Amino acid sequence: MFAKAQVSYEAVKLQPRALMTDKQMCQAALVYFKTMQQCRMVRDFTDQEVPTEVIQDCVRTAGSAPSGANHQP
Repeated sequence: MFAKAQVSYEAVKLQPRALMTDKQMCQAALVYFKTMQQCRMVRDFTDQEVPTEVIQDCVRTAGSAPSGANHQP
């Protein structure tokens, strides 16, 4: 775990959450579900080399994703 003194960040303000009725939430969830059912992944590969620094930054970014306790190992 990190000591609180070791963690330094600037908070990002989120947009206010839209207030919805139960019926509106159910409808929005169903629309989202149907949209995600149609989502397909397309991968396109190239033989172009990627600088090591880019790979390191990607790994560092992935390692900073929020965890349950919001403290990444």
